[in-house]
Amino acid sequence: MVDLLWYCGGAKELDKFLETLRSNFASHKHLFPRGDPDQVKYAVSFLNTWNNHSDTTQRQTENTDPSEWASDPREAKDPCLENFELFANKLQKMYGDTDRHLNSAAKAMQEYQQLQNESVRVYVNCLKAYSRRACWSLITHEVVLYDMAWAGLRHVLKTKVRPWISSGKDRFNTLDQLFDCAAASEFKPDDKMPGGQQQQRQAGVSQKGGDKKGNFRPSISEPAESTPGNSNNTGNSKSGKSNKPSGGSRANL
Repeated sequence: MVDLLWYCGGAKELDKFLETLRSNFASHKHLFPRGDPDQVKYAVSFLNTWNNHSDTTQRQTENTDPSEWASDPREAKDPCLENFELFANKLQKMYGDTDRHLNSAAKAMQEYQQLQNESVRVYVNCLKAYSRRACWSLITHEVVLYDMAWAGLRHVLKTKVRPWISSGKDRFNTLDQLFDCAAASEFKPDDKMPGGQQQQRQAGVSQKGGDKKGNFRPSISEPAESTPGNSNNTGNSKSGKSNKPSGGSRANL
């Protein structure tokens, strides 16, 4: 389980807080036998005050402390105490960036293309991360996400997987099936290299910390930068202009 830091306020910090919570819930379900009620109780236990914020400039804010905010749902016996996603939405409305969803949607549409040296699995994780932050459901919006993924997939991979589509259809049954087939058809040069050369290639990558061309992939766990908008907190990070990927590196998620 990933160590969870106290949440003391802030939109960017909230994105990281909720993402870590969801990761812990998915990997350690046995620690939350009642499901949502235990998850909400766990999340509430990590709500703290602005005075303990890691950014000293935010400690003097007059906004409500997260720990104090949590007392209202308890006193009112709010239904969000029984549903984690409902709880997370209320927390977002209080401390999140109100423009977050629109900014994330715009970023997803700008960054939908697979990079030249990007593996299918990394591309999938990036696309899904953008979708989550834009609040696009992988179930409700699967048709749209499928079209976006197909349009962004490298042409050579589309050519390889097209014969695997069932006869009489123009697409795979699910988005995951598309991704699995694309990943299976992906050519991996190292698989055909002699053992000694492959070890040398891996050693060279490890020393440089990137691929053979020096490209680096930012962690998908980093929250997306938000354009300042109407928000209930101060000190939000300013994002730069999103650049359309040119094949070298993808903007931070």
